[in-house]
Amino acid sequence: MQNISEYSSIITVVKSFYMTFEGRCCYCAIPELYVSKEAAQMVVVYKAGDEEKYSMTSKDGVHYQGAMCTDDDSRVDFTKFTNKNLLLLAGVWKCGGREGEWYIEGEVTTCRQLNFCQ
Repeated sequence: MQNISEYSSIITVVKSFYMTFEGRCCYCAIPELYVSKEAAQMVVVYKAGDEEKYSMTSKDGVHYQGAMCTDDDSRVDFTKFTNKNLLLLAGVWKCGGREGEWYIEGEVTTCRQLNFCQ
């Protein structure tokens, strides 16, 4: 997996939920979300306490595709929408032949550099 160290924005996530393949709505916490025109990375904490890191890339700064840092079978595809300092990532997750929708709402707060998935 490609390591990405430059991010233009830190996003404070105010709401994140996904739909399971059975149609259930599940909320999860995203304590870390970093977005630039070329890449995005996030830490997801699920209700049971499991934590996953995702790394995504973008060719146009609008559509982001990626995978969990430790499991290439767990994929995500998002489209980014912005309005002033508000951000919405709307997309899908796919894992093991299953898939569902995923929505992340947040506010752009600041800029920072880091090296995430190593």
